[in-house]
Amino acid sequence: MLDDETKIHDLMLSISWNGITATQEIIQKIDDKANNTLTFTGVLMALISGILVGFIDKIHPLIISFLIVDLFLLSMGMYYAFNTIWLKKQELLDVLTTFKSLDLSNSSQATIDFSLSIAAWQNKSKKVVDWKSAHLLKSMTFIMIAFIFLNVIAIISAGWYLIPILCNLM
Repeated sequence: MLDDETKIHDLMLSISWNGITATQEIIQKIDDKANNTLTFTGVLMALISGILVGFIDKIHPLIISFLIVDLFLLSMGMYYAFNTIWLKKQELLDVLTTFKSLDLSNSSQATIDFSLSIAAWQNKSKKVVDWKSAHLLKSMTFIMIAFIFLNVIAIISAGWYLIPILCNLM
């Protein structure tokens, strides 16, 4: 019976410890996606701004307004991406304090208590993951709407230039 309990406790500890690694990897992946989003959005905003500044007198006012709205949407996407990687209170598992609080004379109970401490830390970290995920989703939503807007701008622009040419050919 004692051997089975030890195996169960070791399993609990192993699962809890693996949860820490998984949670940290998820946070890192979300932060990487937010960083990539910031980079891409920044380049796209610079390109659109350059087009507006360089060709403002040659672009139809409706297209200018669409581009300004698009810049606003990209700015909102960038804001939420930046907010995703903004430092939020994340606690490290204080292993030393946790070990000091354990009753090391009872290894079974110590394993259970340590597993529970890890689970509590992981639960707090899950809230951070959820918060980051929600902000990254908002960022991606704004950027997706901006892409749709860019497509609308491209279709309208192409239509204004192509329709007269096509009408003259017929």
